[in-house]
Amino acid sequence: MGLLGNLSRLPGSYERHRWADWAELLCLNSAEGELSVHDLAAAISQREEWRGTEAFDDPSPKEDEADPFARGEDDDPEDKCISEAREILAYMTTRQVSFGSAYPFAVSEDGTLVRVKGETEWRNLYLLLLISSSLRYVPDRSARSKLTSIFEFVCFVALKRHLGDSAETHIFGKNSLGVGSRYTGKLPDKLRTLAADLNERTRFLETEFRTSDVGDNGLDIVAWNGFGDDVNGLIVYFGQCACTPKWVDKQHSVSDDSWYGIMSLLAKPVPICFIPFDFRQADGSWYKPSAIHRGVLVDRRRLLVMLGTSQDGSTLEGTFSGEHYELLDLGSISEERNAGLDDL
Repeated sequence: MGLLGNLSRLPGSYERHRWADWAELLCLNSAEGELSVHDLAAAISQREEWRGTEAFDDPSPKEDEADPFARGEDDDPEDKCISEAREILAYMTTRQVSFGSAYPFAVSEDGTLVRVKGETEWRNLYLLLLISSSLRYVPDRSARSKLTSIFEFVCFVALKRHLGDSAETHIFGKNSLGVGSRYTGKLPDKLRTLAADLNERTRFLETEFRTSDVGDNGLDIVAWNGFGDDVNGLIVYFGQCACTPKWVDKQHSVSDDSWYGIMSLLAKPVPICFIPFDFRQADGSWYKPSAIHRGVLVDRRRLLVMLGTSQDGSTLEGTFSGEHYELLDLGSISEERNAGLDDL
C-alpha cells in the first residue's frame, strides 16, 4: 500500500485504543479486506518477543503501567493470544456504535470477524485520522509531514465550525499545505500581530529568539471572541495539534504558564489539545483522565462530532468548502483504502 509500511511492528503501547487502531490497519491492509480473531491472534503471537525488544512510545513509562497482555505460567500461549484478540475486537464493536455510519469497519455479531465497509467520505476521513495517529507505520518522512499538516487543517476547520462566525479562527503555525494565514514572517512579528489582535501587550525581548526563527512557539491554532471594543480580556482559544503520543507533554505549549512571558493575557486562554487518537475506554470515558492536564482534549470522536458527523445528511464538501476540500487529499486515502481490496 502507498502510505503504510510494515505492520508487523506492534503498537508500542499498552493502551487498548492503540491496539484497536493496529487491528484496523491490519484489516485495511489485508487483501480480502477482513480480519478474523485468529488472524489477529496470529499477528500478536508472531511478535511474542515484543515485551523485551519492542520500542515503546507510550507517554506512560513502561514500568509504571500494568501489562494487560501479561501471561501467567499456566496460561496457554495460543489461548491467551486468541483471548487478547477477542478483547480487541470487542473494543472495536464499541467504536462501531460510537462512530456510527462514519466507522469504516463492520464487526460481526459474534465478534470474531471485522471487515472493511463500503467507501464514503466520512469513512475516509476516519481513516485519515486513523493513519495520522499511526505515524510509526508510515515510513516516508514527507508523507508523515503531509499527514500532520492535513490533520492541523482538519482541526482548524473543526474549531472554526464549532465556534461559528462570531469567532475569529486562524492557523498560527506554518502549514505546508499553503493555507493562508494572517501570521507571517519571523516569530517575533507573528507574536506582535497576535498580541495586537488580542488587544494585549508583548512582554518578550527580540533577543530571546533566533533571527531565523519562523516557528510558532507551540501554537498551531488561535481563535477568539471579540466584544467590539479595543480593550484586552477577550475569550481566547489556544490550540495545539499533536499526532504522536507525545501530546501528553505538548499540550503544555498552549497553557497560560507557557505564554506568560510572551504577552499580557489579562484573561487565561482556553488550552485545547487536538489529537487523532480515539482516547477512550470501551464505555466512552477518557482512557486515562490524568493524562489531560487542565485543558480541553479533542480526540478522534470529538473531532468528527465538531465536523458534523452527528448531523443527518451532512457532507464533507459542506464542511470543507471549495479549495479547502481538495486540501484533504481524500483521493490518496481512497487509494490506500482500496489497494488491498481488489478481490472484493
